[in-house]
Amino acid sequence: MSENHIAANVKWLRVNAGLSQEELAEKINVTKSTISQWERGLFQPKHRHINALAQYFNVSTNSLIVGDAEGFNAREQANLNSECDCYDELKKIRYLSSTYVAAGIGCSNSEDYEHELIHIKELPYKKNYNELLCLNVSGDSMEPVLQNGSLLVIDTANKEIVDGSMYVFVQEDVLRVKLFSYEKNMLKVESYNERYKDEYYENDEQFSIHIVGKVVFYATKLE
Repeated sequence: MSENHIAANVKWLRVNAGLSQEELAEKINVTKSTISQWERGLFQPKHRHINALAQYFNVSTNSLIVGDAEGFNAREQANLNSECDCYDELKKIRYLSSTYVAAGIGCSNSEDYEHELIHIKELPYKKNYNELLCLNVSGDSMEPVLQNGSLLVIDTANKEIVDGSMYVFVQEDVLRVKLFSYEKNMLKVESYNERYKDEYYENDEQFSIHIVGKVVFYATKLE
């Protein structure tokens, strides 16, 4: 699902519970600014925060992520999502159907372009959709957000690192997908799956990482 689904769900759950951003922040031990940034879709909650939100609002983590949380009023949810000025149209996006992005270990790739139809409302506003690219996920390091086989859409024109955002990158000829942020002047590469250790890269080491683009949409494969 797109990043905006989590943003919309957090906002709807908070408003429906009659909480201010500051009050919700206190409930799950984050700052008001963090709640605001989640709801604006600037970055996504980390794995532990997804668990905390799901537990507090008594919904499943999967429902919070994919946008079908128990107790959601469908009409109100639709009204919340309609706050963005977008159209329910399909757009043909380049799709490397035989290319898999490693969420765990390396994998082989080929460049055989097909196309995937994506609703425009799921994508960031762009005049040039040719800059978007669809890829598949392989591995479990980004679970529960990205299951093995999930579909990603990346913006190849957006390579500027924003803390907490998800990027596809090349490292030692392997395509990978991770969360990026800066910590103590080092680049932090993080997985959602807590079984995978965080990676840290100092200035010179960062040259081994070549960003392909920012993840702007994902469709999680449900078993």
